[in-house]
Amino acid sequence: MTSLLTAIQTLFTSSLAGSITGGLYIGVVPPGTAAPYAVMNVISSPTTQTYGTVGGFTEPEIQFTVRASGAAAALALAESLRDAYKNQVLSLSSGKMLNTVLTQDPIPEPQDPTQDESGNDSFGWIISFRFATT
Repeated sequence: MTSLLTAIQTLFTSSLAGSITGGLYIGVVPPGTAAPYAVMNVISSPTTQTYGTVGGFTEPEIQFTVRASGAAAALALAESLRDAYKNQVLSLSSGKMLNTVLTQDPIPEPQDPTQDESGNDSFGWIISFRFATT
């Protein structure tokens, strides 16, 4: 799982860090982080055994939330993130990447807008992918 999360971060840094300037975080955003930023959470990580194999493969479901100052701006950044990861076969330091499947197009985060630490309205869009790895 660590090599997958590292590969996701590497692609983010090379493709999206210029537009999602607040960065990509796992689980929790540090206090004081300025929008726009993205957060990823592992929702599930089932292992599937296939006949005649040892170890099988894992299909982690990872959810991304992209937050920005306006709903339209946040959606545009979420769509950029979707396009960057959709159908990607990432290079892993251990194991092998089989495929990436978009499981949920961007949807608005419930109860938005919320206020950031500066009192500014912040909007979020949620996207999910399933990453198949060995």
